[in-house]
Amino acid sequence: MPLIKKVIKRTILLFLVGLFINWCAKGMCSFQELRIPGVLQRLALCYFFTVIICTNIHEKYIPALITVLLLIYQIILVTGNGFVYGPQNIIAVIDQYILGASHLYNDHGIDPEGILSTIPSISHTLIGYCIGKICIEKENIHSKLEKLFLIGTVLLFAGYLFSYGCPINKKIWSPTYVFMTCGAGILLLSLLIWIIDIRKYQKGFKLISVPLKSGRIKY
Repeated sequence: MPLIKKVIKRTILLFLVGLFINWCAKGMCSFQELRIPGVLQRLALCYFFTVIICTNIHEKYIPALITVLLLIYQIILVTGNGFVYGPQNIIAVIDQYILGASHLYNDHGIDPEGILSTIPSISHTLIGYCIGKICIEKENIHSKLEKLFLIGTVLLFAGYLFSYGCPINKKIWSPTYVFMTCGAGILLLSLLIWIIDIRKYQKGFKLISVPLKSGRIKY
């Protein structure tokens, strides 16, 4: 129960900060003109659902859940004009129906941080959770690096391979965008681990040099 209260509090605060930033960006507009979605709002929702999922589902099932979420979202995109850049896009339709056009980012009716695209964003965050678990495992650092490099490479190539049928697109947060960005990020992390923790070259990396240690993930 204390965990749930803490998670809800953080989620609400982060969401409200995002709304405040949108309000300031709009010149302190009225609520009728306030954009409700946003980057911090998206982070708040992803944080909330990721914590709920990771504290109630065994970690071995999380990769399967990530796959299911991305598959469901891909089906929604394919059957709902999800790759069409216009108001007929299912993402725009849902956002306008639930939030209203005046509360969205005005870009052909498609809000890049809208409701439906939160589904693949949660998968994005869950992948980050899985990578974090690998980093704190009680395992040789070379074994961790091999795992990270393999996962990063597979995701990056999967993103480019499937982009022939599912374009890499941030505005709709396509599944291939998730694969490509996660893969690139994991490979960059692998490179930094190799440079800082294995090669011990820490000059210029002091601000991001954090030794990999085992322990419990705190939310």
